Parts: sequence; C-alpha cells; structure tokens
Amino acid sequence: MARLHVAAAADLNEALRLRPRLIAAYSELLAIAAMQSDGAGVQAAYEAGVAACPACVTVRRRRLHFLTPRWGGSAARMAAEVAAAQPFLEANPALKVLVGVAEDDVCSHTNLGACDRAVAAGDNVVFLDSRVRAYVRKEDIAQALVSAERLGEIAPNSSPRLSLRALMRALNGRWEGAAADLRRAWLLDPSDQETQRHAREVVDRLARTALKEPRLAELAVELDANSAAALRARARAALAAGQADDALSDVQAALSLDPGDYATCVLFDELMFKRRALAAIVPVWDQFLALEPDDARGWAQRAGTLHHLRREEEARADLHHACELGLGRACHLEQRVTARP
Repeated sequence: MARLHVAAAADLNEALRLRPRLIAAYSELLAIAAMQSDGAGVQAAYEAGVAACPACVTVRRRRLHFLTPRWGGSAARMAAEVAAAQPFLEANPALKVLVGVAEDDVCSHTNLGACDRAVAAGDNVVFLDSRVRAYVRKEDIAQALVSAERLGEIAPNSSPRLSLRALMRALNGRWEGAAADLRRAWLLDPSDQETQRHAREVVDRLARTALKEPRLAELAVELDANSAAALRARARAALAAGQADDALSDVQAALSLDPGDYATCVLFDELMFKRRALAAIVPVWDQFLALEPDDARGWAQRAGTLHHLRREEEARADLHHACELGLGRACHLEQRVTARP
C-alpha cells in the first residue's frame, strides 16, 4: 500500500504542476498523508489547497473528515475548522455543509439536536440517513419517516436509501409505499446487502401484521415468495377464508424453506390433524427435532401426535424428554400419564 501511495502522490504532484489550482489533487494528497499518519503532509496539502481556493469545499471537507475523533482529532478541532471557513460562506454558501459534517459526527439517539442541525445545514444523504437511524433508536418512528421521505426524494436511484425508506414506511403502516420502494430498490441493485436486510425486515413485519389484517398476506408473498413467514401468513389467511387446500400448499412451501420453524410445523400439524392424516405429521416433527433438539415444544408436539397414533411408549419417551428440557406442561402430563392404572 505504501508503494501505491508514493506512486499516487507523484502523479498528483505532477497534475498540480500542470494545473496548480486542481483542488481535487490537494484533497487526495491530504488523504494519502492522513492514511500514512503524516501530520506535516496533511497540513501542507491543506494549506496549499486552501491557498489555491479559500472558498472551495473539497479540501476543507476532506480535512474535517480526518479531524474526527476516530482519526485522532476532536470535536474542538472540528469546530475550529468549521469556524475558519465561515468568512468565505458568502462567497460559497456550499461551505455550510461543513457545519453538517461536524454535527453529523455527533448525531445519535442521545443527541438528536446534532442530527437536526446537520440536516438543517443542507440536503445531504449522509446527514438524512444518520437522522433516520438516530430517531429509530429513539423509537420516534414518525420523525424517522420525515427524513426517510426526503432521503428517497434526493436519492431515488440508491437501493439502500430506498430500502431504508421502505422500512420506515412499513414501521408507520404505509405498506403500499414500502412495497413500491422495495420493488424499485431491487431493480436498482438486488445484490445490495443492506437492501436485502431491510427487505427481510419489511416482509417479516408485513407477515406479522397480516395475522390481524389478512389482506396484507398476499403482498408479503409477492414481495418475497421465499419467506417462510410470508407463506405462513398467507396460509392462515387462506384458512380464515375456508381455503384449506391453498393453506396446505403454502405451509408445505414454507416447510421446504425452513423446516426448523416451530410456528410453521404447528400449522402443518393443525392442518393434518383436521384431515386425520396423523402419520404425515410425525416426519415433520422428526425433521424439526433433528434441527432443534433442545426445543422442548417440539418433543411435546410429537408426543401428542404419537399418542393419537397409539404409539404410547414413544409418546411417553418424548413427553419425558420435553419435561427434562424444562417444559412444565410436559411434566404435568407425564405425571398424569404415569398415575394412570
């Protein structure tokens, strides 16, 4: 890396020989010096850049970045840098962004004023993003949505920013808007990890809400047909509508995606029990317990099915295991079974 820095610096210095007011070159020289812990080099690049263009943002902003505490600077040094730029604000109002950079560095759920001041310094995706996350941590979802809406407006082609707005819309119950944002985010960059994380949370919340509002179940599956939670929600909606076959199809699909999901196994159990297809239930609990051997609920559920199949010795063994794992109701049932003549 050091060799690359030396070569890059040589090219940048040659560029400045040809164009002494090439501000971007001073900014890059400053960054190279900072990464090499070369304080004198940082100061030299900064002073030369500011001398070439006192009212330019680029060098001052780069300097401010390397004055943050994580780079060995301090809030006081950042404030001094912001103050040094103030005389040139009239010549270049864009310098106001430096205020935003300094405030954004201390923006948090315990310092929301800094977040608000950063955003007031100008529409900037970084400042807005920070404000959204700070207000989420403060559990003020309405205020988080305010910044998320603006974030989506000024960054309509950013997959992670659109997916963040989708999540904020979902948290505020604006499901159709959330879905629209996710569809566009996926078109822009389906591989973005932050977008994928936001999408999972939106779909999971949508699926949970669909338990009370069944109309949302279809939207959850549309957004992610590979979500066991979404498929399970649609299955419950189908059951409520008297469409048992459709419900079973979704539950089976959910099981194929996540055989270790307890709620899905229980739903399959309920559907098969109603059909009196008890033998089909046991393999599902077998697979669940192979994945989750310490889940007492699974042992108790399989015990119940084995009991109905009149496989009493196996049922008692499962019930005993569930009790040993700490499931109180299994212990009570075991005592009752043992007490029988």
